[in-house]
Amino acid sequence: MEEIGMVLCSGVGSIYTQYSEGEEYKPGDGFKSSVHPHREIFFAIEGRSRYMLNNRVYDAVPGSVFLIDRWVPHAVGYLESDHDLLHLWFHMPGSVLDASIIRVESHGRYKLDSKPVLFPSDLQSALIRRWDALNNRTEISVETVRRYMKAPLNALLDETAFQLSDTETAAAETADNIVRAVKNHIKIMNARGCSLKHLEQISGYSRFYLSHRFQKVVGCTIGEYVDRVRADYTREAFRRGLKQKEIAFELGFSSPSNFWSWLQKHKNRF
Repeated sequence: MEEIGMVLCSGVGSIYTQYSEGEEYKPGDGFKSSVHPHREIFFAIEGRSRYMLNNRVYDAVPGSVFLIDRWVPHAVGYLESDHDLLHLWFHMPGSVLDASIIRVESHGRYKLDSKPVLFPSDLQSALIRRWDALNNRTEISVETVRRYMKAPLNALLDETAFQLSDTETAAAETADNIVRAVKNHIKIMNARGCSLKHLEQISGYSRFYLSHRFQKVVGCTIGEYVDRVRADYTREAFRRGLKQKEIAFELGFSSPSNFWSWLQKHKNRF
């Protein structure tokens, strides 16, 4: 964690937003796209890759930060060509800001590498205030983005480095932290592709142990939580006017008809 902390304390390099200029995204680039009603921040720690944000493609090198706003299309998952990457993801699904580290090994396969990090509310408030103020600008340049966002992002990285420096964690706590990271992963993925096999691979725990710990920590089964995430997303997506085909894709259903069957089964949630 010491080397990671050094990179984090070095601060942000390039900051990319939905307003940034980049290469135009082409379907042949291979990215899978996603949109959702919450914000995320992606910080590259190690390795070089490519990333799609708002249908533009950028180089993701150490120090690069991507601000992913609500309902802005962005890449989800990793490409077959991705390898030897270490990425820090900040998630803002509601009133709580947290973070997790993802290590990409080879062929785009990745694992949750670290315990989630929780942040004080005042840090999140400062970040949101600046982000909202940036969006309210009529003209947004690279200089404007740095002026508004560099300080709160550096504070975020510094706090992350501080918390990751605490390595005194018991084995049970480590397992529970991985469970919380898995919970966040399901949320930010809109439950798409979150099979027990996949969750087993990214967590490093067997599906049986993971299922047991998940129910103990979260208070429901993984399947129940997946349905909750799908229901929350569907409500927001319908309000936004997304079509059933679009929602079915975002939630990982193989067809709109399968999504419709699920919707009828869980219509008491709407």
